[in-house]
Amino acid sequence: MLSRFRFVILFLFGFLLLSCSDNGSNATAGNNKPPVEPPAQKVGVNVNGQFDVMKFENIKRSGTTWVRGFLDFFQLYPDPNSLDTDKRIQNYLKLKDKGYKTILNIKWNFSNKSFPDSVSSEMDDYKSYLNKLLNKVWNKTDIIVIGNEPFIESKKNERDERLVSFYRQIARAVKAYRDDSDKDVPIYVGAFNNLYLDGWRTQTANKLFAFANSTSWIAGVDTHIHHSNIDQINDFLDYVNLRIRNDQRILVTEFSLKDYFRTKMDETIPTQFSSDYGLDPDTKNYQYLDSTLKNPVPRKQWVDFLSENNWFESHKKYVWNAYLRFKEYKKFHIATYALRQSYPFNKDFTSNTTPWILNGLFANRTVRPDTTTGQDQFNYAWIDDFQEIQNDQK
Repeated sequence: MLSRFRFVILFLFGFLLLSCSDNGSNATAGNNKPPVEPPAQKVGVNVNGQFDVMKFENIKRSGTTWVRGFLDFFQLYPDPNSLDTDKRIQNYLKLKDKGYKTILNIKWNFSNKSFPDSVSSEMDDYKSYLNKLLNKVWNKTDIIVIGNEPFIESKKNERDERLVSFYRQIARAVKAYRDDSDKDVPIYVGAFNNLYLDGWRTQTANKLFAFANSTSWIAGVDTHIHHSNIDQINDFLDYVNLRIRNDQRILVTEFSLKDYFRTKMDETIPTQFSSDYGLDPDTKNYQYLDSTLKNPVPRKQWVDFLSENNWFESHKKYVWNAYLRFKEYKKFHIATYALRQSYPFNKDFTSNTTPWILNGLFANRTVRPDTTTGQDQFNYAWIDDFQEIQNDQK
């Protein structure tokens, strides 16, 4: 009798544990699953939403095998003809034909509009158009991410259950599409931002993690790690690592030191540099960047500017060092780094402008094309380590 009683107690206890894991009430419950063999850890290139202007020759010259970018749903919706004519889609489809592996984020920009009601004609219309979009890109996609930056691309007062409900529905719609397809594309959720900061470790973020954790067919989560110091990579990934299952993986589809570089924009350019190039010694870094965007310079001058600024030179191994930090995590799968500089023509670069242009592997906006080949030229420092990472992965 006692033995039977013990059996019943153990059975009920096991059932309770299983229930917690399935319903997502405990974000770390799934971590009790046994670990699986980690996948290859890779670093590729990120083109963001610029499939239309990316240059295939530059992707080839980078040496990458992985290319990541996003398609903005609301730039295409509701016109079904755009799926056949949009250059971003046309170029995205060519990547696979050229032998690259692809990560595609579907961006939902709700910054200036509200999430639809869960049961509404608006939500039905979104899902219907999403199916048309997936029809176009599915067979050319290796990894798909439900979202781009949900916690930035939404109204602040709607970053609550409405956000989680919307992305749950979209994820399930993509899963339903996959169930009817012949290709098993891994589905990720994200991207999560700024998780090294307490203010971004919100109840809503944890609910989205809990959904990913408790949903067996979610392959993992996407992250964007733009930060000020290298230790924040670990702060960020430590937080993520505890909130996904052992059989799930982490993508880092954007990363950079742009927050650190931004603190240096009001400093003056190096004295020797200003003397060598006949520039006003009181010129601020942001003013020099503004001038190069409007009048690109020879690569030697650009390299001298960056290498003579200690704040940059002391961090020129950033891409390699970030890669080493990523590799500390068995759940890390793929990171992608900015391929090119993107900045509007004839727009001022001010002291308050975020210096994204320092990140690209190619300095296609601030540096003149090669006078012999006419090709875009590599940025300073990043490309050497990026290509060494490609060798390290083999």
